[in-house]
Amino acid sequence: MPFPPDLRREIRVQSGYSCAFCSRQAAHVEVHHKMPVRDGGSDAPENAEVLYPACHDMFDREQEDNGLTYEEVRQKLAPYENYL
Repeated sequence: MPFPPDLRREIRVQSGYSCAFCSRQAAHVEVHHKMPVRDGGSDAPENAEVLYPACHDMFDREQEDNGLTYEEVRQKLAPYENYL
């Protein structure tokens, strides 16, 4: 379930359109649920993070396919954040 459009826009603007993982700036950054809604996460701003599309794909894949939490994904992918 995506964040409401107004909230997505607000979160992107507040982030400076900068990925919270790789720090890449782009007009097409995406808003990611830190804790997926299916796992009890909400559409509240504190559960949102702006990610570059490639980073978003990696986070989703690790959370969905490997059952990792948000923090576990960040730890696992940390060595790669400067190479994206």
